[in-house]
Amino acid sequence: MNCQIKYKPTTLADVIYPNESVREFINTVARGDLIQNIIFYGPNGTGKTTVADLLPYAISGESAIVEEKDYSELLDQKDLKDYIQRQCQLTKLGDENARYYLVLHEFDNATKNLVKLWTALDSFADRITLFATTNNQMAIHQSIRSRCRCVEFPAISVHSFLPRATSILANENIAITQAELVKQLSVVKTGDLRGYLNQLDDLIATRKTPIPPKRLQLTVL
Repeated sequence: MNCQIKYKPTTLADVIYPNESVREFINTVARGDLIQNIIFYGPNGTGKTTVADLLPYAISGESAIVEEKDYSELLDQKDLKDYIQRQCQLTKLGDENARYYLVLHEFDNATKNLVKLWTALDSFADRITLFATTNNQMAIHQSIRSRCRCVEFPAISVHSFLPRATSILANENIAITQAELVKQLSVVKTGDLRGYLNQLDDLIATRKTPIPPKRLQLTVL
């Protein structure tokens, strides 16, 4: 059993947000009411990567054009500005209003060709949107940060995760009191969703009712 895989969010509605302020902001962006480059920052396991991956499709539908290269591979392009321009042009072939999405994870480690990247962001601002994730926003170069909205994803509290945990255990036919569940989840001190889901894996593994072996039916002659 791996809850991280089985219960991985497939839409933004499935995401566990750290607070209502973040949820409302993401929903505003998803509706297309606010078009911005965004840096999602915060500790590990808070949903940053999941939200950044899902947002382009929430905004533009399943046909969204998303850059699939790792940030280092993207920044290694011989002529980055020309590459991005060609991608933007291809994006607009099917829909004049379509946008080209750059989704770049752990972007605080990026150091090469950042001048070319922010130049491209400025040159094609009407066609391109950047969603980047990082543990430390200040480690991202100021030239990029100044062109983005920085949105914090703080640690997820047990209280925030509790409804999802209850739903998962109910789906797995695991009976447990809320007090017991809170105690089990409180073992995770970092507010990391992966840690909470690992705790659920342990609960499910230890509390699943084993299927009794079938009895052999003996025929008396």
